[in-house]
Amino acid sequence: MSNTPESQKPGSGTTRIVAGETAPKPKRRRTVEIALAVGLVLLIGAGAAVASAVSQNNQAAPAPTTSPAAELKLGYFSNVTHGPALVGTSKGLIAKELGDTKLSTQVFNAGPAA
Repeated sequence: MSNTPESQKPGSGTTRIVAGETAPKPKRRRTVEIALAVGLVLLIGAGAAVASAVSQNNQAAPAPTTSPAAELKLGYFSNVTHGPALVGTSKGLIAKELGDTKLSTQVFNAGPAA
């Protein structure tokens, strides 16, 4: 008796490969894939529920009432890295936006001086 694929019994632990056919997926691998898909769906659902609860809590909080600050102290370097402060103070844009709040500026020439 020869040991050829034709002579082996089904379920003998060998796999017969035929051109053009794909091998069936093992049941265990398919179960793992389904479990991962279900877990991913549950994780997305839980994330959506948490995000929804957080956004509802943020909307419920009333805005605190505060009075405007008496003074704003603005310190900056006199170089291009702090261009918005240079332009805003020289043209009066920052003081205009502050309204009644007093603007005090201080220019620093180096990091350790700040």
